Amino acid sequence: MAARHERERRARRRGRGAIEAAAERPAYLIVFDVLEQGDTELLARPYRERRTILEDLFAREVLATPFTLCPATNDRATALDSRRSRTPLAWT
Repeated sequence: MAARHERERRARRRGRGAIEAAAERPAYLIVFDVLEQGDTELLARPYRERRTILEDLFAREVLATPFTLCPATNDRATALDSRRSRTPLAWT
């Protein structure tokens, strides 16, 4: 609940207060899938293919901060451990 309250408080900041908050605690968007690339819709493609496209966007630095690539795994034990520790992890 405290984290939610902090996010709401931060979202209300404007001007210099918003700039200071961003410098103190930068926000990131954690990305785990790509649904479009340019004018091409990718929804019909398998997730693993979309994931490869997404990883390539990060590798070529087309996507960079504030975007963060969410780690992915197809190992069940790793996925369960991630869930228990509340660490973002995409299932491949």
